[in-house]
Amino acid sequence: MKTNYSKLSRFLLIAILPASLTLHSCAKDDEEIKDDNKPSTKSTVTLFATTNTGANFTQFDVTNITDISVKNLITLNVDADGINYNKSLDFVAQVNRTEDKVDVYGNISNTQTGTAITPTFSSTSNFTNGRELVMTDNKIVVAEDADGANKLVVYNYTAAGITLDKIFDVSINLWGITIDNNTLYAVQDNSDTLAVFENFFSQPAGTLAPTFKVQVEGIVRTHGLTYDASTDVMFLTNIGDAGSATDGGIHIVKNFNAILSLAETSGKIDATSQIVIEGTNSMLGNPVDIAYDNKNNKIYVAERAVDGGRILGFNMPSASGNIAPIYSGLYPGASSVSISY
Repeated sequence: MKTNYSKLSRFLLIAILPASLTLHSCAKDDEEIKDDNKPSTKSTVTLFATTNTGANFTQFDVTNITDISVKNLITLNVDADGINYNKSLDFVAQVNRTEDKVDVYGNISNTQTGTAITPTFSSTSNFTNGRELVMTDNKIVVAEDADGANKLVVYNYTAAGITLDKIFDVSINLWGITIDNNTLYAVQDNSDTLAVFENFFSQPAGTLAPTFKVQVEGIVRTHGLTYDASTDVMFLTNIGDAGSATDGGIHIVKNFNAILSLAETSGKIDATSQIVIEGTNSMLGNPVDIAYDNKNNKIYVAERAVDGGRILGFNMPSASGNIAPIYSGLYPGASSVSISY
């Protein structure tokens, strides 16, 4: 059911949400966040985050983990799940699950925290349960997770607008997706499986089957997914039992292309090929999305179950373990994260 929100509701959200949003070091649990409207001489690392329960998206300046700052921008989209940023165009693209479309917001770098914004342009409505969104220089892909009607929806975009390119109908349930050149990787929701779609953008519209699929040993139900080509590392999240707030994990596969090549034959990425963060110290219950900062070797997670939503950050580990986050912040309804430099 679609709902039109009144101006009163909008301004109540503006008033309430920023007050509830804090990000802090685990060592300094109540540390205040500084406003992110100040010039910086450093190369900024920005974490973008969305929520399923608040009319906003948020930018965290995570360049320096001892001095994290936040910029919160208010939207009418109260249910978002997927976000990405194009720095050259200064555009944020976000999945709008309230109206089943992609919203693109312009002039982001010049917009002040707490500003109520409207989309510069939006896509047509081509999905009903959009989840992850990934962006290349001129393409946006949205994963549609709907039993019997799963899709990968591809849009073209420029500075002038966004248009539908093609729709792929797929037989597997979807959630997280990530792209490496012309290969799209997708988690198979409700499973331990990673699907690989080679020559993705070259395929004709219509039914599309994965080139191959592999199981990831140790995962119960995977959700979040990101690949870092510069280090050849794949990151997947395990939400375990969706009803539990204590059994989540992060699975890290280094030398991913070599491991995947072997798994294509065996059908499985075994546990010996992975580094896993899990356990009571990790605060991982339902980690629904993941991002990696390869400049600072930091992993960020949208954790949905613990305390109603948190953003968690970890150092890149060298071995598996019950590892605590280096920082953690309340973020109600946390649904997706992405990194921009």
